[in-house]
Amino acid sequence: METKPVDFDESNGVLFGMNGVEGLPIYRDEKYTISCWHIPFWKRIKLLFTGNVWLRVEGQSHPPLWIDIECFEDSPK
Repeated sequence: METKPVDFDESNGVLFGMNGVEGLPIYRDEKYTISCWHIPFWKRIKLLFTGNVWLRVEGQSHPPLWIDIECFEDSPK
């Protein structure tokens, strides 16, 4: 099992990718777009030991991002 996007209670929309990529459940308002991802058990163990999370974005640049384990409780204001 790989890391994959999951639906969540606060989601209010879906982003669709190109070439038949599965839809990404999102929460979107005037300030944020938020998605939730499930990390399989073996990757959680690896994360515990390395503490590293990698982000790869296709293309030359990407917008500012915020990655954490809490979202709606600790969102930057």
